[in-house]
Amino acid sequence: MKDDKRAGCLFHFDNVFAWGEMTFGGIDLHQIGEICCECGYEIAPHRQACLELSCIVSGSGYFTVGDAVLKVSEGDIVF
Repeated sequence: MKDDKRAGCLFHFDNVFAWGEMTFGGIDLHQIGEICCECGYEIAPHRQACLELSCIVSGSGYFTVGDAVLKVSEGDIVF
């Protein structure tokens, strides 16, 4: 039997709000969360129903936006 070890998500928290529940001026906050992953972890490609703002607190990795692959590291913000 093959030993299939896969990197994984160590911690993932999402707080999801109903549309219009958390409005700040012209911004309607839909979700806020935190994720901590092992090296090599990948989130499957998916479509966003809203604009996403990600702040890299520690570590490094890659974001794919359309056809572009962005290298990110601590202190980066991806919009």
